[in-house]
Amino acid sequence: MAGLRQIVESVYDKLFNTFGLWRERPHELGGLRARLAARVALHNFCIWLNDRLGRPRLAFADLLGW
Repeated sequence: MAGLRQIVESVYDKLFNTFGLWRERPHELGGLRARLAARVALHNFCIWLNDRLGRPRLAFADLLGW
């Protein structure tokens, strides 16, 4: 069970902290799902783009020019 718990905690941390779900106060579940889907899609696109450019897959700050 420890391995499964680690996976669940990793996913929770990614969704809650990285995608900023702690800031969300949706009125309906559909709105939360739409915002989460948009953020996950952008995350996956940035990974794909970094891979195509030969960069580290999670180097988002450099990719976005921050």
